[in-house]
Amino acid sequence: MDVSVIGLGKLGSVYAAVLASRGVRVWGCDKNPKVVDQICKHQPTHFEPGFAECLLQAGSNLVATESVAMAVGATEITVVLVNTPSDSSGAFDACRVEDVVREVAVALREKDADDPPHLIVVSSTVMPGACEKLHRIACEVAGREVYMVYSPEFIALGEAVEGFAEPRFVVIGSSSVRAAERAEWFFRRYTTGLSRVAHMDFASAEITKVALNFWLTSKITFANRLAQVCHAYEADVDSVVMGLGFDPRINTRYMRAGGPYGGPCFPRDVNAFAYLERVVDYANTLAFGNAIVNGDTLDEWLVLTVDASEDGERKVGVLGRAFKDGTDVQVASLGADLIERLDDNDIECVWYDPVIEGEYQSAQELVDDCEVVVLPNLGQEYETIVPRKGQVFIDVWGQLDPQYIAIFGAKVIRFGRGA
Repeated sequence: MDVSVIGLGKLGSVYAAVLASRGVRVWGCDKNPKVVDQICKHQPTHFEPGFAECLLQAGSNLVATESVAMAVGATEITVVLVNTPSDSSGAFDACRVEDVVREVAVALREKDADDPPHLIVVSSTVMPGACEKLHRIACEVAGREVYMVYSPEFIALGEAVEGFAEPRFVVIGSSSVRAAERAEWFFRRYTTGLSRVAHMDFASAEITKVALNFWLTSKITFANRLAQVCHAYEADVDSVVMGLGFDPRINTRYMRAGGPYGGPCFPRDVNAFAYLERVVDYANTLAFGNAIVNGDTLDEWLVLTVDASEDGERKVGVLGRAFKDGTDVQVASLGADLIERLDDNDIECVWYDPVIEGEYQSAQELVDDCEVVVLPNLGQEYETIVPRKGQVFIDVWGQLDPQYIAIFGAKVIRFGRGA
């Protein structure tokens, strides 16, 4: 099986490496010559756990080119994973996807007329209605039958290798039974333990992608609002969530109170869902409520940090600049936002991140240099820090043991986790 992957960004490059490491012959394609050169040399283009190892395992199965025509001409299946930026309304702009599909279709004109229909798998996040249009364009430009499915990625950065190799489920949107069957065969060819495949039409799959991330952010914002209520009553939000979880109707995963939702996907998918709500004439959107609570949560941690610093009299250290541990992405990151806002308030602030190169070489080195330490991210390294007398730790996720910290004469500030 020969597969082309168009778009070698943070997900596409990892996807190509995972496929090739599992025996699939892969042509990666990207307009950036530097990216193509790195992939050809089997050098990781960015940090992602396991990515470098997959590139080494890929060996001769993975090649890269700047030419869509060359990649498509050598393969039977094309996966499109280019960026779809959000526009001012919150909707995703699929212009880049459309451009790629047109290029793929032009390349298909040169294929033998007796070849089976080429399968295009659109994995870029798009709005409802996009894939129906893309499929029509592909068939018209190619002048022949083209199979197309929409199969969005539900991948978390920092866990991308495992997410591609062992997906919990796969969604396949299509207008053709044959295209859907071929796509499922493709996914089962390289994945391990795939037990759930949801077949549906294009629009249902497009909505599923946005709705799933919106639902996850709803659980996060619910937990954070619950923490705000618990804080007012000196109650413990973790105990409340545990009690809720005893009800079999409630799944408490992602219902851990702490920082606001962030990263490159959640905020923009919430905005996209708000756009869909407005399109169907619901002015008071659920998504808008999530965004408000998310902003309140960020503000609360900023206020707690400023108060602990005694308005800048005490040096602040932030453990974690990326939006979560295990990645270098700083988009919509609590740590990065706190650093920026503290700087705006003329409060001395330094930071350490295990992935992003900076002034400090370890979490402990930063702790030794600061009087106030904020922990916006979960991380095993942070749980083993040794405090000193008088320090204040702002524990966003409740990962520190307050009794252990108190032994050293330091204290932990939590929010919504009891008196």
